[in-house]
Amino acid sequence: MHISGSRIDGGDSSAIHKYCEGLTEGPGKFQGCERWAVFYYDCLLDGDGEEIGDGWVRFDVRASEVRMFPELRRIAYVDLYEDDNGFIHHDIILAA
Repeated sequence: MHISGSRIDGGDSSAIHKYCEGLTEGPGKFQGCERWAVFYYDCLLDGDGEEIGDGWVRFDVRASEVRMFPELRRIAYVDLYEDDNGFIHHDIILAA
């Protein structure tokens, strides 16, 4: 499923949630990640985000993304990193 187009138009939140939760629940690349990490990783694959050093990529959290993932409401930025084993790590920067 390609979901990063949803970054622009809002997409189908329920389908996106189901897809993202499925990938974070089991073992694999997104094991232990928040469901929104899958969404931002898809954006990363589309060339979105800003490289901030040491392999980390930063995304500004948009209002449409907060509507899809309400848990992002107090977060200004999401940072992602893919380690040498292919696992995704994430960090957040809270809004001021």
